[in-house]
Amino acid sequence: MYGILISLGILSAILLAEYLVKRDKKDAEIIWNLSLVLIISGIIGARLYHVIDYWKYYTQSPIKILYIWEGGLGIHGAIILGLIATIIYLKQIKLATKDIIYYISICVSVLPLGQAIGRWGNFFNKEIYGIETTLPWGININGVTHHPLFLYESLALIILFSTLMYLKLHKRVSPKTIISVYFAGYGIIRFLLEYLRYEKDIWIINGINISQLISIFFILFSYILITKDKLPK
Repeated sequence: MYGILISLGILSAILLAEYLVKRDKKDAEIIWNLSLVLIISGIIGARLYHVIDYWKYYTQSPIKILYIWEGGLGIHGAIILGLIATIIYLKQIKLATKDIIYYISICVSVLPLGQAIGRWGNFFNKEIYGIETTLPWGININGVTHHPLFLYESLALIILFSTLMYLKLHKRVSPKTIISVYFAGYGIIRFLLEYLRYEKDIWIINGINISQLISIFFILFSYILITKDKLPK
């Protein structure tokens, strides 16, 4: 189910991206070619992030680095490497900066939908749960009720996705604004949810929560992007 839901999330995002590009009378073939780049770079980035996080475990069982079906994909790694790979690919096909920003905006506008669907894979793998709670919607893990962080993030991502679609389809804001809203929105979502994570699942280096640190970078990137006048709108 983990693999099925991840695949369903990816396919849903690609099909919606194709629809949006055709609606804007742009080249939809670029989306399909870019999708392959994003899937490969995203999986590598996500797995690399997770393996670095659990480095001690994987040094003892290095073959398990390949066991992606067992879970263990860090979305921050997927976003970062995916963004880098996207820029490299779009530059290689000689797109202008304005068009590069446009296609990135399409990718990030549909990404929360794919993330929201994919998060339910964590439910079947019994992972991404938070600290103990007495709330009625808590998830039972080994007889103890925990906050269902995967559910919280999935719902928050649906709100972010709806916001991005509203801004794009009804307010017709610039692609640069779409990108900024995504990174600010997801940065805030992950920063806040980290406070509910089970302590053993938090990646900490020298007392710093790495996920929260990257989330802050996302928010700062959003601010810099929206205030940088030299970039095309």
